[in-house]
Amino acid sequence: MSIVARLSAVALVAAPLVLFGCSSAEQDKDDNDKAPPGGQAGRVDGGAKDAGDATDGGGSDADAEAPSFEGGAPGPQIGGYCSGFISCFEATLRECAATPGCRIVQACDGIARSCSSFFDRFSCSGQRGCYWSSSSNSCTGVANSCSLISEFSCTDQEGCRLRDDRCSGVANQNCSDFTTASACSRQSKCTWRE
Repeated sequence: MSIVARLSAVALVAAPLVLFGCSSAEQDKDDNDKAPPGGQAGRVDGGAKDAGDATDGGGSDADAEAPSFEGGAPGPQIGGYCSGFISCFEATLRECAATPGCRIVQACDGIARSCSSFFDRFSCSGQRGCYWSSSSNSCTGVANSCSLISEFSCTDQEGCRLRDDRCSGVANQNCSDFTTASACSRQSKCTWRE
């Protein structure tokens, strides 16, 4: 076979290979043009976002821990309470006047004027226990003792007067209602306990 014939045969075999190679290169170029820009970077960013989410999640767990007190520990609790029982009947007159619900009861005191000291019918009859004797024309009898007369009629009996006697009633407050040591100590029946 001549040299010309051999070269022709080689050219026929090499032509399809060259065409196939060009087609493959063009296809790879087209594929690269269709790919979204920064595709690989997008995947990296997504991974970073996932890592950030994981970090944020860890931060939430830390925030969920119980809050610490100022200074690192809770301060001491101030305790104490007022103990006892307030009774109007056991209160002094001074305590009675200062305790809501209690009242001072007055009693009739003194020495009643004697019947013989009255020299007219009108004044004699006004003194309890005394009466006017027409036969003797004098006031006789025994005047009622002041202690036997109620507080409402005490001043009607000459020689008698009212005095603060005792405390009565029901206290509106009890020792447990006082929340400070100073208020508690003002009541003699109450004691502040720590």
